[in-house]
Amino acid sequence: MSEQQEIRRKLDALQKGLVQHLPVKVKKVETETCTVEYEGLEVYDVLLRAAKNGKSTKYLIKPTVGSDVMISRVLHSKRFYVDMFSEIDEVEILAKKGVSIKTEKASLLDVIAELIQEMQNAIITTPAGAGSVSPTTISKLKVIENKLKQVLK
Repeated sequence: MSEQQEIRRKLDALQKGLVQHLPVKVKKVETETCTVEYEGLEVYDVLLRAAKNGKSTKYLIKPTVGSDVMISRVLHSKRFYVDMFSEIDEVEILAKKGVSIKTEKASLLDVIAELIQEMQNAIITTPAGAGSVSPTTISKLKVIENKLKQVLK
């Protein structure tokens, strides 16, 4: 069996569900799909987000071109999707209630809120002496903080 036939056999096995995941290299990233390469054979239109009844899901992960990913077959379909990433360029999440980014010690929202509070309370040194942040700036910082609270949880 030639190398090209062996590659096609492996891709056919993946399409038939005989193989769960296939390691591939990302060649090109589009809006919601990518092109990957497996041992010299390119696979086009590999999904980067789930779709149900033609509607895209609310999250998208874009891998780095040249990185390694794992692809799997969409059940009862000839389409593939990326299910594991070694490097990520971009993550897009659309959430109804916001996104929570946390570690065991801090959340991104808390850290940004602290930063905004410190900016509002800043003492500005001028030749005339100590000053403070203008009420207009404080008001704008509060608007920014409220917007962040709508996005981050």
